[in-house]
Amino acid sequence: ADFPEPYSELERDGCAAFKAVMESAVELRKLEPWKRLNDCDIFGIEDPETGGIHIVSVLGAGKDIFSLHMHRAPYALGFWREALDDPAGMTPDAVLHRSSMIELEFCNKADLEEPDLALYERVGMDTPPRGRKRWVRFRTYRPRTFPWFPQPEELLQLDLGMRLCHRYLKLMAEAASPESFLMEPDADQGLPSTLKVFRLSDAAKPSETNKWTLSDVGIDWDSCQAPSEPYQPSEFELHQLAELPKQAGVWELGAIFLPAPAMTATGPVIPVIAIALDVRMEQPPQPHLSTDLEASPSKVLWDALKIKALEAQALPSEIHVSTDVAESSLQAFAKLSGVKVQRVESLPLLGGLFQTMAQGMGR
Repeated sequence: ADFPEPYSELERDGCAAFKAVMESAVELRKLEPWKRLNDCDIFGIEDPETGGIHIVSVLGAGKDIFSLHMHRAPYALGFWREALDDPAGMTPDAVLHRSSMIELEFCNKADLEEPDLALYERVGMDTPPRGRKRWVRFRTYRPRTFPWFPQPEELLQLDLGMRLCHRYLKLMAEAASPESFLMEPDADQGLPSTLKVFRLSDAAKPSETNKWTLSDVGIDWDSCQAPSEPYQPSEFELHQLAELPKQAGVWELGAIFLPAPAMTATGPVIPVIAIALDVRMEQPPQPHLSTDLEASPSKVLWDALKIKALEAQALPSEIHVSTDVAESSLQAFAKLSGVKVQRVESLPLLGGLFQTMAQGMGR
């Protein structure tokens, strides 16, 4: 499918939102927050609606990259737990799978892509004065995606992050102990027990910057995992499959992330592919591919099983899976249908098939 160029279909309100945040970015560039903050000197923002904690990080102390990252709840704390505890483990693949953030970066003009340049013209933004890294570029990151051009509705969080970065530096300058605003990772002491977090006063609006109060908040890092509940099929889906006749035999059921992205209307996505395979291999396997970011791997796994079972109009007596999540998501189905769902160390047929598919896509 052909997808429109990023930013090419911005309406008037969208253009106004981008211009406003670009103008705020210019003011942040003048502030040069990276002269006082390292990338690990993070602070939090409690979401007034959900209670989740977003995290702001400033990059630029090394003078190679000048940017502000607004890490979004519910992924922000889990991402930073990994980043602070095991920096070496944050490989590019790990970042793509775990980060949810919107990024403001200051670049040289030569580093911009065509949509970045077109955005300046589209919103009527003046080109920046001469100098190093003064052009504004935005990117959004979500789990299972590659960095892409954000939508206007994502800018509110970035604008809040920039405004509270100004406020954080002001409070730091006024503090009796400014060093308490900095966080140096210490391998011996482990993760910090508290973070400085902005909370919105009662009845105040998020746009009222001065109504956000900063305090030290205890963080339970062990509970900072993004939600990963196994998919639970609806009652209708369960009965739809459970009432199919059973035939003696074994199916292997598995899913993997493909290494190459697929383009969607909202940018490149790392697809999940799932296969339900009759070990007798009487028919070629039918892969089920999903680029839906709302669909967890266990949801894609269930969909592959449903497609296979409805096509065969039968269920096997046994299904083999290789992960705890897959086993957990099929518990209700196994109980209702009488199919034995067995967790095994490996899936001989699917394992080889997935390996061949991944190699064919460049990994």
